[in-house]
Amino acid sequence: MKKIEDEKRAFLYEKNVIETEAQMVIYEQLKKGKLVLTNHRLIFINEDGEVVKYFMLNNIDYLSISKVLGFMSNGFRLCYNDSLYKVRVKYPDDWIKLILLQKQSD
Repeated sequence: MKKIEDEKRAFLYEKNVIETEAQMVIYEQLKKGKLVLTNHRLIFINEDGEVVKYFMLNNIDYLSISKVLGFMSNGFRLCYNDSLYKVRVKYPDDWIKLILLQKQSD
C-alpha cells in the first residue's frame, strides 16, 4: 500500500503545466474535481484533494474530443491501459494539444 501512496504523491515533485476544474467518469459515476497536467502525467484530483486517478503520459494510447449532440465539444476521451476514460473540461482541444506536446517531450 505504501508504494501506491508514494507513487500518487510523486507528482508533487513534477512540473505543473496547467490545471483546471474538471469532471471525470470513473466506474460509471461522474466525479468533480480538478485535472492537473504535469510534465510526466495527467492527474485527476477530487474535491477533497485526493488523487483519484493518474495517467502516465507515455502510456496514453489515444485522445479524442467528446461531443454532445454530435457537434458541441464538452471534453475528451482517453484510452489508457485498454480502458476508456471520459473527462469534461473547458477547451478540450487545447488540453489534447498540451497533453500531446508534453507526451512528445517526456
